[in-house]
Amino acid sequence: FDTGSGGFGLASGYDDFIFGAPVASCAAPTAQATGAVFGTETSSTLTLNSFTAPAGGATGYAIYIRDTNSFTAPSNGDEPTADTSWNGAGQQAVYFGTSASPTVTVTGLDPNTQYFYQIYAYNDCSGVETYETTGLNANDTTAKGALTVTANSGLSKTYGATDPTLTYTITGFQGSDNEASLDTPVTISRASGENVAAYVVTPAGATDANYNISFVTTVFFINQAALTVTADSGLSKVYGATDPTLTYTITGFTNGDVEGDLDTPVSISRASGENVANYVVT
Repeated sequence: FDTGSGGFGLASGYDDFIFGAPVASCAAPTAQATGAVFGTETSSTLTLNSFTAPAGGATGYAIYIRDTNSFTAPSNGDEPTADTSWNGAGQQAVYFGTSASPTVTVTGLDPNTQYFYQIYAYNDCSGVETYETTGLNANDTTAKGALTVTANSGLSKTYGATDPTLTYTITGFQGSDNEASLDTPVTISRASGENVAAYVVTPAGATDANYNISFVTTVFFINQAALTVTADSGLSKVYGATDPTLTYTITGFTNGDVEGDLDTPVSISRASGENVANYVVT
């Protein structure tokens, strides 16, 4: 005000004034969200489709996931960055927004595993999120995974040889799981027999609480060994004499076999003729 002498001053009877913007008051939601609804579970994903907004309403929501049911409420003003690819441990934000029907699909989860969700509602006043600290607690469990144990094909041996190692391939492991994670290991064997034939190779034995396991067989072949029947050399006679006994040698028997094990015996003969000459012995 003007003092009348060209200057300004305070009139008596007034206290000091404090100038500034009014301080906004923003209360947290008065209740929690309810009724979480999950979609179809797979062995590696869970989908939170919707929930019921808290009585009295809310501006928005921060949703967290964890593999243990232990959460820390966000601080007022927090705006978490959502990441729907599971990082493997700890409390992870998977949604920050305003919808009560967010359809949040989290990927990279372990099969047959329970995961917990916490939904914190907030009110926004002048850009500051004020959270209720109890939150809606919900949980869902991933489906079992599917493993396939396949006996490797192309296995064979020659009759009489030692069996090669029977091998298999496992497909379908998720996350950090591997064969060492199985509750009981794979066994593999072939049908018994040592004759030339085809034998079924069967993987079996593997069990795991987190997986349904199927087995695929293959065929193992025992192939013929090689025998050589050689007519003995040096056989002869004098013209007019009786033929000597024609003889032969067999090489290549294995597995304890001898000539008496042949399915049909060896026959030996020479080309016909009695004149002085050379005759092929077969």
